Amino acid sequence: MQAPYYELYDAQAIPPADFLILESRGGRGGAGGPGPKGGDGSAGAAGCPGQSGGPGGDGGNGGPGAPGGRGGPITIVVPASDPFMAGLVTARSPGGPGGPGGAGGPGGAGGKGGQGRTGAEGRKCADGQDGAVGRKGQAGPTGSEGPRGPRPEIIPMPGDQVFGSQLPPELAALLGGGLRHR
Repeated sequence: MQAPYYELYDAQAIPPADFLILESRGGRGGAGGPGPKGGDGSAGAAGCPGQSGGPGGDGGNGGPGAPGGRGGPITIVVPASDPFMAGLVTARSPGGPGGPGGAGGPGGAGGKGGQGRTGAEGRKCADGQDGAVGRKGQAGPTGSEGPRGPRPEIIPMPGDQVFGSQLPPELAALLGGGLRHR
């Protein structure tokens, strides 16, 4: 666990809002799965002339991205003697961005053209053409943004307990000794 971090400012000289902005954003959604590869075309039949190969199948569309994660909780601890100090904090808890859609699957290979045979006159017939390659699938849609997190929780505490038992002596001295170091 990380040690507490404290910042002190003159309450008479700071603006009343947006003095401190805290954000606990949700995580990015996972990527969608890739689309499946299209099937390969069938080979053309041999003959005079050879038959063309079948076209390759189109690649499948990519899967949708996963939704973003929920925004995280924020807790604001204020002295019970001055709970309006919480107004100095702007708490934001947006949902995370959606994950990217999966890549479209590659198109299938076209089938090999059929081999031309020798015709009745002893001449070789033309080979069939190879089939067309299938189209690449579309990328999947981006996932939706995650839901907002809960409203911030404001906890008023007695002044001598706001900083807990780990209050450094230097900070206690800055506060005028009003808070006891435990």
